[in-house]
Amino acid sequence: MPRPLSSFIGRGDVLTEAAGLLARNRLVTLTGPGGSGKTRLCIELAARVGPGFPDGAYFVALAAIRDPALVPSAIAQSLGLQDSRGSPLVQHLADYLAERTVLLVLDNFEQVLSGASIVAELLAVGTGARFVVTSRAALRLSGEQEIPVPPLTIPADRRGGARPDGPRSSSPSATTRRGHCLCRRHPDPCPAGATGPHGANS
Repeated sequence: MPRPLSSFIGRGDVLTEAAGLLARNRLVTLTGPGGSGKTRLCIELAARVGPGFPDGAYFVALAAIRDPALVPSAIAQSLGLQDSRGSPLVQHLADYLAERTVLLVLDNFEQVLSGASIVAELLAVGTGARFVVTSRAALRLSGEQEIPVPPLTIPADRRGGARPDGPRSSSPSATTRRGHCLCRRHPDPCPAGATGPHGANS
């Protein structure tokens, strides 16, 4: 699992709901727009429920993948599988997962939504493997539990402008300076909706 650079604050209700659904179901999908914090949320979820999976919890990054046919390779790489033993890779993955109790986090699945059938094939074998998926849209598979993740908001006292308990300052606020810093990550001028530190693939 990736190591977050910051502590997890807020959204305890969403986290509790996701953990509860994952305890009773094998596929939970966090859906929402880019920048809503889905990736950070699922990493925290995996950290909390991970001890319940004796064969491990694995993070599969799909942000850079556009071809659904590459999804099995990404999963196999995360699991450390290299030899398909002459069988199709999806079948090799299915055989491997059928014997184990693991958690797979598939991040940014919206890039490869047409590859949802691969997840369905892996779910069809055994009962030990469970999946947490982040995507801008649901996979629409049988048994899928969807949790909408709303966009992040910035508290009023952290936005630019006057604080409720003090006068407006003529110098840029810390929030404004942070916003300029974030904008420099993009080759184009800062988009009007950029309000937080999460990238488009969150």
